[in-house]
Amino acid sequence: MGNRSVWYFLLMLCILMVLAFVSYQYSRRPQKVATPVPLGENQGTLTGRVTTSTTCPSEGLASDQTCDHLPFAAAVSAIKKSSNEIVAIAKTDLQGMYTLRLPVETYVIRATGYAPLPRCEDQTVHIDNNEKALINITCNSGQH
Repeated sequence: MGNRSVWYFLLMLCILMVLAFVSYQYSRRPQKVATPVPLGENQGTLTGRVTTSTTCPSEGLASDQTCDHLPFAAAVSAIKKSSNEIVAIAKTDLQGMYTLRLPVETYVIRATGYAPLPRCEDQTVHIDNNEKALINITCNSGQH
């Protein structure tokens, strides 16, 4: 019995070491972050709402029946499409709303929650000078 306990201890120690190594490597990943452009210089505004909904059944859904869209707490990142740099990050408010001031450019907009689900699809938007763009993001909770 004592020998089994030693092997169990060594196995758990190895698992903890692997998890610590993976966590350390993940935290060291380089992240390119662009220097913000001063307000008013060739910028536009991006606003939107991040929501989550249950997966709608494709069959048997009445034409007037819709899936519930609930506000979702997320971080919304604007990533320059040309260089993969994160230009800005905003947190959603209690209604799932966010606003970003961004330089004129084409961006990938990514909403990230604090758990693996729900999953949010990336969206692409072009920001024009002194223009307002609207990107609403619906995330799939994976629930039926």
